[in-house]
Amino acid sequence: MSIFGDAELVEMFVAELELHLGVLSSGLLELEAEPNRSDLFEPMMRAAHSIKGAANLFELTQTVMVAHEIEDIFTVASRGGLTLSSGIVDVLLESVDLLGRLSLNGSPEESESNASEVQETLTRLKKSLAEPDSKVSFNKAPSEGDIVLASDLRKAPANLDNLWVEQIRQDIGQWLKTGKDSYELDCEAVKNVSPEAIALLSMTKASVPPGLSFFIKGQTGPVKRLFEVMGII
Repeated sequence: MSIFGDAELVEMFVAELELHLGVLSSGLLELEAEPNRSDLFEPMMRAAHSIKGAANLFELTQTVMVAHEIEDIFTVASRGGLTLSSGIVDVLLESVDLLGRLSLNGSPEESESNASEVQETLTRLKKSLAEPDSKVSFNKAPSEGDIVLASDLRKAPANLDNLWVEQIRQDIGQWLKTGKDSYELDCEAVKNVSPEAIALLSMTKASVPPGLSFFIKGQTGPVKRLFEVMGII
């Protein structure tokens, strides 16, 4: 279901999008000046992931595809599987520029006028990921810096921002591994909800395996209306 007609949600989407595009653009420019800045990979990976999740809600398929490829490149680079050469950084900068044009001027329908440029960009991104000197490894062992989740995360804070999303995503993953029947999230205190939080809750609600239950309780006012529109409750 498209939510493009809801002015309030569109405003939230645009604000989040501009924030994440800024993270990508500034990060890539810093990386261009200092190629060894591996600390920049994770923030940019999360920014691309956030754009992908938000665009998916608005049925901006082209944006989702481009953001997904950008996220993959940063994911592999963050794990040491890919060196981001100046050529790859150039491709990424052009792709981020395209993301902005697609999303900020987008609509729920596919844009035929952008189709050729999108396909060309996807091809270049995939080619960058397949560089001959890349050694892709998708196995990452837990480290001391990894987030250790506690049960109190299930009482949601006032602001469901991207940090909360990353934490709760891991908590939900752990729950699914335990085999316990239900997961309950208390949203009584929630006041602000990021597009990525909406995407996570919506996808979780829709994809919980048969026999398991994902409950959200305590939401009121605008938050309740938003969750109802998105089919989360």
